[in-house]
Amino acid sequence: MKRISLGLVLLVMPLIAVACTGGDKKDAATGTVPVPSGAAASSGMVAPNTFLTFEGARYRLADTLQANLVGQDGFTQVGTTREADIEFEGDLKVYRRDGDGQSLYTLSPATGEGERAVPALWLRWMP
Repeated sequence: MKRISLGLVLLVMPLIAVACTGGDKKDAATGTVPVPSGAAASSGMVAPNTFLTFEGARYRLADTLQANLVGQDGFTQVGTTREADIEFEGDLKVYRRDGDGQSLYTLSPATGEGERAVPALWLRWMP
């Protein structure tokens, strides 16, 4: 089974952010590029053909959410799996989120430092 590195999945996030926010249209007061409402926690892009199997059902990676923006409230662990096309060690904890009965979530810890840092991410898997 192939494994996809989250670093590779997230490599193009800065380019997508520039494309989605209009490039260099910075807010004059803050000097930052505004993020569209409702999209702040989502990367907007995931690697295609990335799957997780849980309790005999197959789920496709649908979204990544920055854990520091989403938090951990409302996530309940429902089990573990060893079948996912991402890098992980041991058993991968699987969660459900309040108000989202269809999706599964897994939590990937933050990695790297400085420019190579990748924040902790909730990965959303859809049936």
